[in-house]
Amino acid sequence: RRYRDFLWLYNQLLNNHPGYIVPPPPEKQVYGRFDDKFIENRRLSLEKMLVKISTNPEFQRDYDFLLFLSSDNFAEDSKDRDAIHYHTANGETTTISDRVSIPESIDYSSASIINTSAVDSSTNSSGGGFLSSLSGAFSLNVPKYIENDQFFIDTPGYIENLDLQLRSLSKTLDLILSQRDDVILSLEELITTIQAFCDLEVNADLSLIFTNFEELQSKTKELLERTNMTQILTIGSTIDEYIRLIGSIRNVLDTRLKLCNNVINLQSQSSKKQKNLIKIKSKFHNQLDKITKYEKEIEKLDKDL
Repeated sequence: RRYRDFLWLYNQLLNNHPGYIVPPPPEKQVYGRFDDKFIENRRLSLEKMLVKISTNPEFQRDYDFLLFLSSDNFAEDSKDRDAIHYHTANGETTTISDRVSIPESIDYSSASIINTSAVDSSTNSSGGGFLSSLSGAFSLNVPKYIENDQFFIDTPGYIENLDLQLRSLSKTLDLILSQRDDVILSLEELITTIQAFCDLEVNADLSLIFTNFEELQSKTKELLERTNMTQILTIGSTIDEYIRLIGSIRNVLDTRLKLCNNVINLQSQSSKKQKNLIKIKSKFHNQLDKITKYEKEIEKLDKDL
């Protein structure tokens, strides 16, 4: 599978399972993507992503995950899935690199169902068509959800602080790796110089000393190279994984807030319609069509809630 296929899987799982923290793929890199260290690090990160997805019972049964694992014609099959279910409302596609909130699918996302219900309800109540629904959506009178759960009040700040600390740690590790690479280059130059002295063969004892010294420096160089690679694949990979996971957690928190706002909006609309229905029944009890219309709209809103 290509890198974009893993991005496709990530976005599909976000759409199919709103509220779940989906293990993210590594960020896309334009420069240095053919470097051996980068290739190995990305391979390890993508492998970890698949392993973690496969351990979740919900993801194990996901059609798109099974398609990703088993399809022999994945390029066409994934396009077919996009065309059927998983396009966004405005026709745009999103990836983890875009750092945007979860796209809303039409058929499978509960966030999309609530959003659609809210828009439909505002359109029906206004009776003014598409432009009226837009003006209602951006109205200052739209109620907003006020968070009362202390956990969700504290978590965003904790997540942001953790993200800053991890990024600072990542920069420090990069600096250490860079300085160690400089030492390795210096050792290569030293080894080359020692080899030149060995080739002179001025004295047998002196040549033996230089040979042993060269062997020692070569082993030191190999040790530093292994240390660099090990830290990249362990500490560096872990830090990068946590940073990317924080992005998925942000998506979940944003989706929850969006859902809560839409629920509050639906409750407000239902309350207003019920008040209007009472007024209509008391003043215009003969207008059965209008009363029936309001009752159906209230029933639909209650069902959505």
